[in-house]
Amino acid sequence: MNSKPQRKLPGMSRKLFSVILCLLPLLSFVLFKPEWEARLIAIASCCGILNTLLVISCLNFKVGFAVPPPPSDRKETEKDRRNRNAPRVVKALTIIFSCLLFWFCTRPLAEDCYGVIHSGHGYLLELNGTVKNNQGVFGTRSVMQSFIVVESGNSSGDPYSALFYTKIAKDDAAYHFIIAPKSKIVLQLVPE
Repeated sequence: MNSKPQRKLPGMSRKLFSVILCLLPLLSFVLFKPEWEARLIAIASCCGILNTLLVISCLNFKVGFAVPPPPSDRKETEKDRRNRNAPRVVKALTIIFSCLLFWFCTRPLAEDCYGVIHSGHGYLLELNGTVKNNQGVFGTRSVMQSFIVVESGNSSGDPYSALFYTKIAKDDAAYHFIIAPKSKIVLQLVPE
């Protein structure tokens, strides 16, 4: 048997591969129609891949947990102890963040995907309303917009998020919304 040793990716290539893997779900906008279906697939895939990458990086015991102790000829200082414990703290915080990301983002998106697969378009919320208080940092609104949707005839509304939109939802403008109910993600935004 002639087995070649596997070539390991350098650190920068591994990070580039992770970024490309997270952006890969955006191809769903090319491959799937209608747009709301492509957006649901892209957002759910992106959150799932990001969550998986976080868990894999946290559970890699070769990096971070095994910090060598100082040489035996000198006493360990407080700074050495801090430097030895810092990777463990970062990994623990990353594991906690990954669990929160799963609970509040990935799980509701997976439930919405299951609901759409099981019940079709009827599972999604469709409503007409106006956008209030569209928030977002200038230049990043095509990635994520957060706003309140006030339904026609109501005085108060519910908060929703719109991800991967090239058009900015204007305040006080009327739209027809298609919304994933569990994750509160706007899948389609059509001006009225």
